Amino acid sequence: MVDRTRVVISELKHVIPGTPEYAEQLRQIERLKIRGRFLILALRMMYAALGGFVAAALVSVLGAVSIYYERKTMFEGFAIAALVLGIFAVCGIVSGCTLMIRETALALKSVGEEVDVVFNQLHILEK
Repeated sequence: MVDRTRVVISELKHVIPGTPEYAEQLRQIERLKIRGRFLILALRMMYAALGGFVAAALVSVLGAVSIYYERKTMFEGFAIAALVLGIFAVCGIVSGCTLMIRETALALKSVGEEVDVVFNQLHILEK
């Protein structure tokens, strides 16, 4: 995505402002910005989810230790905490995956539009 942004920006320098090509380049840049935000947010959610799973595992171990020492109240607290952390982690993974799907859909839309432009240019050249 970063490379594509650089290419579009360099191409924009050679396009006349106000033309349909210029407007298309601006749309692509805007779409690339949105894709970048989706990717950063998805990565944050995935890493937070990973931390949530690690924390849930650690709390589960602490719960196992507390039950070994017959600390039922402490065990119940650790069990609830592990469950909450696990739910948080699953929600983070689902949210991150959803953002990745949205980013991919935007990427495919951009590619489709670029292919359409190339086909239109080829049809014009053939006539």
